[in-house]
Amino acid sequence: MMGDSVARRDFLPHQRRRRKRIAADQEKRGAHAFGLKRRQHSGSCHWPGAVIKRQDKLMVLERQRLRIGFEPDGKAAGGSHADNPAGAERPGIGAGRCLRPSQRAKANADKNSGRPECQMRHCACEKIAGFSEAELPMRRVQTMTNLHRPSHIAAESSMAEAAEQAAEGNAAETALRGADGALDPRFVAGISTAIAAKDAETAKKLAGNLHEADLGALVEALDPEDRPRLISLMGDDFDFTALTEVDDAVREEILEELPSATVAEGVRDLDRDDAVSILEDLDRQDQEDILESLPVGERLALRRSLDYPEDSAGRLMQTDLITVPPFWTVGQTIDHLRETPEGDLPESFFEVFVTGPGMTLLGNVFLDKLLRTTRPVRMADIMDPDRRRVAVSDEGSEVARLFERYNLVSVPVVEAGQRLVGVITIDDVVDVMQEEAEADIKALGGVQETEELSDSFWVISQSRFLWLLINLFTAFLAATVFKLFEGQIEKMVALAVLAPIVASQGGNAATQTMTVAVRALATRELTRANARRIIARELLVGIINGAAFGLITAMVAGVWFSLPGLGLVIGLAMLTNLIAGALGGILIPMALDRLKIDPAVSSGAFVTTVTDVVGNFAFLGIATLWFRLY
Repeated sequence: MMGDSVARRDFLPHQRRRRKRIAADQEKRGAHAFGLKRRQHSGSCHWPGAVIKRQDKLMVLERQRLRIGFEPDGKAAGGSHADNPAGAERPGIGAGRCLRPSQRAKANADKNSGRPECQMRHCACEKIAGFSEAELPMRRVQTMTNLHRPSHIAAESSMAEAAEQAAEGNAAETALRGADGALDPRFVAGISTAIAAKDAETAKKLAGNLHEADLGALVEALDPEDRPRLISLMGDDFDFTALTEVDDAVREEILEELPSATVAEGVRDLDRDDAVSILEDLDRQDQEDILESLPVGERLALRRSLDYPEDSAGRLMQTDLITVPPFWTVGQTIDHLRETPEGDLPESFFEVFVTGPGMTLLGNVFLDKLLRTTRPVRMADIMDPDRRRVAVSDEGSEVARLFERYNLVSVPVVEAGQRLVGVITIDDVVDVMQEEAEADIKALGGVQETEELSDSFWVISQSRFLWLLINLFTAFLAATVFKLFEGQIEKMVALAVLAPIVASQGGNAATQTMTVAVRALATRELTRANARRIIARELLVGIINGAAFGLITAMVAGVWFSLPGLGLVIGLAMLTNLIAGALGGILIPMALDRLKIDPAVSSGAFVTTVTDVVGNFAFLGIATLWFRLY
């Protein structure tokens, strides 16, 4: 194809003669058309309809002829072909406007200076650059032909160009996220403007087709008073699943502002687990008001889910699933899936459950295995009877670990007697994993699990006060060590200068060990079976790091105070405290876990106290003995 479009120089004699005639004819026609207009309207750019009609016909002929390639260098995209002397069609020639953006700006400036518009157009065409002398006459005729198109055609072209630019501008302005993945403030501002103007059409156009996660992020980015207004403005186009993607505090504020009828209509089409996530944040009376407005079947299913303990598998599961009897064949099952109305099937599913009388779970068949099996085979012959399952009362964290350990995408939920009541899918478990990780991180920092970024300053102050109070008491406990060695500190002020270094370094080492231990306990990686090995490893790490940092600190302190003995004292104290920090960082979380106390919440205060007390006591005690300060 490329070879067919490349211009050739070795034309036959009759082809060269034909090309010369075409070029001469083009120049003659273009000059005649241009000269005719100049003679009839030398001082105006508005031409009579007869001339427009004639020029329109001439323009069509010229466009047809100007498709013939005349590239002298033979490197253009189009050109003459051996079988077609007239040349292949060249994209871009004879189409579009002559004036480029820079030329249009210059033309507008000339127009404002009083220069005649038609003269300006002519001059703009005369100053076309980038073409060789051989092809300039043809391109000049073509350019002038495009410039002198009828006014209505030019107007339509300008309108189309403006509409295209406006569409591109709107697309850029309505981009939800920037290149960094963050929400574009312009998009949020556009939604806020639509809300303020009560422009439902614009709000639906901008936010109606967003993914639930993006819609949730948009809701969080809006001002608190605009959030329920957006939901009311969008009506049925608002996906209530987005409320499961926002912070709990934001969701509670929105639900308090919305009428019960609006919430009931929104949760009607949601999956059971998503509907439960929204309803569980409401008080009992509001839940009943919403449930009463739902159909009987959905009402009973949601009430049963809400009766399960919070953060249990019963709250996470969805009750929409597919079950078949064991005597069905593969063909019957596939036909059943195809013939069932789309609205009666789960939105997404990975397996078909085989159940006996009373919905007793017998096994499952994944869809890939179902489709690879021949139609006459019975479902009982291909099902997996040992399918992993969870009880409705199992904690969500245990379910998440099961998914993580066995790489599951879904798991059935059963009640007493192995009665199948629901299924948990991976998308719900990912949320649980994220919540568990966030809770551990917050607990290690002394922040309550329920604290959200959207909380008010007063709520955050109250939630952090208790932890800070506990740390204050531990600080006083560490300060009592200084009180015991008050006389020694008076005799050697350098002890007061260097003591915080020992305590701080031991606290840092203990925090490292504690972080690893708490996470290992949460994921059940640290158990009684490997506890001794992990403790011995952390002890060895404490000895190595203690010796290394003790040596570094000894050299710095000895040079700083010109007292080698002081360097030896602080070196020994550093070794002692880092060993204590390593042991306390792993033994304290394990002891709290054995006592059924969350180690992520309580370990920090105890570990910090140990390193402060041991570090200060070791440093001051060794210094007292070495320098005989008693």
